[in-house]
Amino acid sequence: MYNHMSKNPAKRNKPGRKKLAQLLQYPVFKMGRNSLQWFMPLHAPNSPELCGGKVQAAGYSIAHPPYEIVRVKPPYHVMLFLFMGKVKLSSLYHTHTVLPGEPWLMPAGSSYRYESRELTAMVWFHFRGESLPCYHGLKEPKRLAWEKNNALDMRFYMEKLRRLEHSTGIGAEEIRRRIYEILNYELGAVSQASIHNNQSAVILRLQEIWDEFEKNPNHYRLDINELIQKSKLSRSRFYSLCINQLGFTPYEKITKLRMNHAMSLLHLSNEKIETIAQELGYSNLFAFSKAFKKTVGISPKKFRVHPLRQNLLPEKTA
Repeated sequence: MYNHMSKNPAKRNKPGRKKLAQLLQYPVFKMGRNSLQWFMPLHAPNSPELCGGKVQAAGYSIAHPPYEIVRVKPPYHVMLFLFMGKVKLSSLYHTHTVLPGEPWLMPAGSSYRYESRELTAMVWFHFRGESLPCYHGLKEPKRLAWEKNNALDMRFYMEKLRRLEHSTGIGAEEIRRRIYEILNYELGAVSQASIHNNQSAVILRLQEIWDEFEKNPNHYRLDINELIQKSKLSRSRFYSLCINQLGFTPYEKITKLRMNHAMSLLHLSNEKIETIAQELGYSNLFAFSKAFKKTVGISPKKFRVHPLRQNLLPEKTA
């Protein structure tokens, strides 16, 4: 009997967006037997710092299949240098194939998954979330603007450090110090290369516009057209970058900000719900109530008397 399901197995095995969203809800760390995971002794006494302490963890991995890692909005950036095998890197909106020699950055605060069904080897660095301002607000994994040969050099330096891990003496210490100096230089170079990348500059400007929007005391009444005008981008380009690079549509972002403010007003003030709706720029109570329930899960009226409403309030940010 002819089985139409076997016609395109690659397409059949590719997870849809809904399935991928479910996979990105829970962290996973899976490596096959005989895999190697080595960590640089960054926190050991008298150990040199990487990038002035910006790197909180670093290591070298040889992963046998099945290999799968899911990170759910980690507070750190991951810089990955693959030098053997092939890795499938997935976020909610895009899927990439990472090849040897290609440096990639997975930004802090974003969820992603990478997996491989073949032997892979890589060098990785975890940067503190606040340490790379050039990636502030980036929501999608990004291939870094850097020479492939430089990425492959990371393999030599890390393997050398691993072999020297238990070595002592002036000679070993001097070699370690020189390798740290080289790694500091190389990591600084890849960060600077990405800062000057044109695409990064556009994304940074876009994030700055959203930051200004959130700080504006009247931002609840502003509309999307004003933001598009400030960005000096076309409407389609503006929407595309918001979705693919920052991880949200402009409408979703504005609605979320309005609903956060609405929850605070409902919780802390005695204003009528109709007055709050008008303050947030809604023309009628029905439109406001519909948006509120879709975002929060209950109506504004129920939220105001909800015994657990404190738990539903947005977290305060510094």
